[in-house]
Amino acid sequence: MIDEDPLLVKLEKSFLEQLLITARTQLEKGEKGFDEVEAEIMESITTAIHDLLPEQILQSLLSKAPRMLREHRVADRGFERRNFKRWRSAFDAIETMVEIAQEVGEACDVEGRELAMAESDYRFEALSQLFPRAILVAREIILLKGGFPDGALSRWRSLHELTVTAMFIRENDKAIALRYLATFDFQARRAAKQYNLYAERANLQPFSSEELADMDRRCEIASSMVGGEIKGDWGWAAPAFSRENATFADLEKAVKMDHWRPRYKWASQHVHSGHRPGDSLLGASEAKQPIMLVGRSNSGFIDPLHMTAISLSQIAVTVLLERPNIDRVVYAKILATLSDTVGRLAVESEVASDTSG
Repeated sequence: MIDEDPLLVKLEKSFLEQLLITARTQLEKGEKGFDEVEAEIMESITTAIHDLLPEQILQSLLSKAPRMLREHRVADRGFERRNFKRWRSAFDAIETMVEIAQEVGEACDVEGRELAMAESDYRFEALSQLFPRAILVAREIILLKGGFPDGALSRWRSLHELTVTAMFIRENDKAIALRYLATFDFQARRAAKQYNLYAERANLQPFSSEELADMDRRCEIASSMVGGEIKGDWGWAAPAFSRENATFADLEKAVKMDHWRPRYKWASQHVHSGHRPGDSLLGASEAKQPIMLVGRSNSGFIDPLHMTAISLSQIAVTVLLERPNIDRVVYAKILATLSDTVGRLAVESEVASDTSG
């Protein structure tokens, strides 16, 4: 798309030629000295670079954009068909798993909400909010059908946090669950203060003093409910560790999920800007030579698919067995079995493609 435009090349050549002709004439007639002519040439070039040429190039690029986008979208649809064909069995299994999890989650919420409200069961409320978020993230991960396994892995990082948080809340008393629900007000106030700190530089409308005062009132109410202000992103869990603050690693260890930390750190690599060689990306895992991946890939889907299935099963089991009955135990087993199935089918899909050439 950004190949040289003959019209722009002609305009640029004509512009420079005109500058040189004008400069030569001024020098020959003695109208201006060399330094003055040189300064005017640089000023004209600077003006052209900042105003004239960018606008001309932009208009040229925009005129070509519809055709370019049509070509790319046709190619994308072709890739998605081939990619889905390669991994279809695993995609079918995990999408089935997500649908089942959503349905049983909704049923649990409907069946238990009236009693939970009567008993002020904050743990039920927290789990009922965490599980739909997990379903949503799982659906976002499944969008790796578009060919972005590293992006899918980075979204799994969020699913893992939701899973560990749900496990931790289930294993602790209702006071911890209440602190979890209350933490939003404290986080919102901290975010608003940071927002206002940079509002002018960022050209944003700051929160008004009235809005900040309302946030203060909300935090006062929350503080009175939980026995003080909640500090930090994981401060709601701190009383379980008999200190003021906590970390996500503390939660992982407490629920015996710390063996997932290496994978959590691995998934974080694509979120942060630390150096990664191009061949370390999942999408480049089957490349025959070094590449810098900037688009879609049909490689590296096993880990995102299987890890997503496992985490979804873990959080589903956590929610279903909060108030167990025969149906919920059965569905918990079904989801656990499906998570294994997703992993097996993903491996088979990759191997089958390798052996077929």
